[in-house]
Amino acid sequence: MSEVQPRVVLLVEGHRDRDIVECLLERAGYDRATWATEVGGSKYNLSKQVRERVDTDGEHGPRYAILADLDEVSVEDARARIREQLNHP
Repeated sequence: MSEVQPRVVLLVEGHRDRDIVECLLERAGYDRATWATEVGGSKYNLSKQVRERVDTDGEHGPRYAILADLDEVSVEDARARIREQLNHP
């Protein structure tokens, strides 16, 4: 029997972040079979993991998203900072 692959994998920095995300998604009514959360450590490690998985999974794998905690005043500042931290233009 093959394991069902989630459509979306959400990578977070820590275990507490995972707990918060899972609680929010479950309470919002999202089907647990369609998403998964994983703890990846630092933002650099999260970025590296996504790049490696996308290269391995290709077009048929799940979508990946990094949920990162930033203490920025504005959305624009947060976007600029996370792009810098994830080495993404």
